[in-house]
Amino acid sequence: MPLTTTTFTGPAIAPRPWAATWRRLRSVGLSAAVTAVACSAWGVALADEKLEIDRVILKVMEEVRIPFQDEGVVQELTVREGAMIQRGQRLGKVDDVDAKLAVARAESDLRLAQHVAANKLPVSLAEKAVDQASQAVTEGQALYDVAAQTARDDTPIRAAVKAHGVAANELQRHLAAKERSDQSVSESKIEALQLMADKALLEAEHARQENDINGLRAKAQGEAVKRLDLAIDKAKLDVQNAASGMEESQLEADLKRRDLEIAQHRLNRRQLVSPVDGIVVEVMHRVGEWVQPGEAILRVLQINRLRAEGFVLADRPIPGLLGASALVKIPQSTGAQIERRGKVVFVNPEVDPVNNQRRIWIEFDNADLVLLPGMLGTATVELPGN
Repeated sequence: MPLTTTTFTGPAIAPRPWAATWRRLRSVGLSAAVTAVACSAWGVALADEKLEIDRVILKVMEEVRIPFQDEGVVQELTVREGAMIQRGQRLGKVDDVDAKLAVARAESDLRLAQHVAANKLPVSLAEKAVDQASQAVTEGQALYDVAAQTARDDTPIRAAVKAHGVAANELQRHLAAKERSDQSVSESKIEALQLMADKALLEAEHARQENDINGLRAKAQGEAVKRLDLAIDKAKLDVQNAASGMEESQLEADLKRRDLEIAQHRLNRRQLVSPVDGIVVEVMHRVGEWVQPGEAILRVLQINRLRAEGFVLADRPIPGLLGASALVKIPQSTGAQIERRGKVVFVNPEVDPVNNQRRIWIEFDNADLVLLPGMLGTATVELPGN
């Protein structure tokens, strides 16, 4: 059978339904059209410089596990699950009897040290001793001046020598007269004059001895003044020593104050204090249980400020997205809608290779605690230039 060749001529191929769309896309700009289609596909739309995110989920900004800082038996817990707590609120404690006793002892030591440091009596006594020594020096100097002046005064010596000369002359005249005439002067007269001359001589010698003694007294008084000067120096050193003792006492009081602060800190470590505002969602230990330092006791969620997490396409940059104002909208089962004004605080620099998306965070206040973590909603980001 001869081979027959048949040429198939079918009807013309109908226009593809997307061809016109492709031509329109080219007419308005391929890039913008692709972006619009992609945004629609992923639930994100850009319109009038607003970024619409049609799905966000609310999450807590901070979850805290609160531990005791010291080991011991849980003695008290003042909260339970569901309790609203505030930053700085006391929530419980472990056994703190020994810590309280340490604080009480440190307080007593501090009071004693402060009492000693405030005692100015040693300084006052030392200063009084300086005053007394100064007064004694003044008096001693006056006595020395008198003694020195007395030692320098030779009037008694000269008077005694003069008297002896007169008595001796008188005796010599009477002796000469007796030699001329034995009957002119009696022996008793001669003896009386001899006695007066001898007495005058002795008085002159006595005056010289008294003058020497006065000189020695002046010298001794001068040495006494020097000793008193040394006493002043010693008293001044005693003042300095007393002042130094007060400074040491003050330093000791400061050390005792630090000891009290350490004891108080150790007591505070036995307390369970909330570092945040939030709600208790889990109590991990009960009264009577032993806990280790750093072991979590409570789990707390901070919900007075929440974070809305959503995604945007990463195919092109969105200028001004970070820090932009945003409106988070959470629908309710009643048909109502709760709105919260916030701000974009984070744009993840990492892109998910599966869906080409980036995560963004919008933080907002939730002071009335109406919104809760896990709720779903939408968000509108107002880009700069709107």
